Amino acid sequence: MKNYYKLNIPEKSAWDKKSYDPIKWLYHLREEQPSWLENYFFDPYFSIKNSIKEFFRFIVKMFRWTPIIWKDRDYDDYFIFEILKQKILQQRNYLVENNRHTNIDKDNFWMTVCLNLIERIQDNYYETEYFEYFDSDIIFTEVENYKNYEESGKLYEMNQNYKVDNMIDYINKYPLDREKAIVLLKNNRKQENFNYIENQEDRHTLCVFMSSFRHKKAINLLFKVLSNKIEHWWD
Repeated sequence: MKNYYKLNIPEKSAWDKKSYDPIKWLYHLREEQPSWLENYFFDPYFSIKNSIKEFFRFIVKMFRWTPIIWKDRDYDDYFIFEILKQKILQQRNYLVENNRHTNIDKDNFWMTVCLNLIERIQDNYYETEYFEYFDSDIIFTEVENYKNYEESGKLYEMNQNYKVDNMIDYINKYPLDREKAIVLLKNNRKQENFNYIENQEDRHTLCVFMSSFRHKKAINLLFKVLSNKIEHWWD
């Protein structure tokens, strides 16, 4: 999983950087000419010049996006987030490099937050974080005296044999998510005897629900930041 960090903001903005356009003086000369000269010379020149710039900008973008589009697929949310991540990444680079407004540091920060959230959502970090707190073997045990044994064949029950169990550390790490998950398990699933402190299976179930909450929270936070900040990301 990749970690994104804020970009270093250059000391000079795009306004301070020297332009090496050999005909830059035409911009100033244009303001001093009569309208007929502007219509017959300056406007066509700038139109052609902008067309050439747009052409090369298109070439650059085509090479920049080709690897992303090549790997794009239509069957999973991962690829939707990938397109969004690449767009934010490229726009952040452009805004910070040009450094043309006073809120660039805030934009840099929030765009970096979004990049890290997307990375963790794509990687299912919040849904699998609790895996680091236990280790177990999966055991399949045959169910005895199964009433439909002759019709359906043998039936097996899956159990976990916990070799390492530090799930209580994960549970106590996020108390708000813990309380939400406990309420859901006791009320909606009618598990009145739920006891994660003494029962390992209850602990594991609680971790699963907490991880789901945290994953959804990350998605909600991402789109909340976008809703509040995205209209400020322009130059």
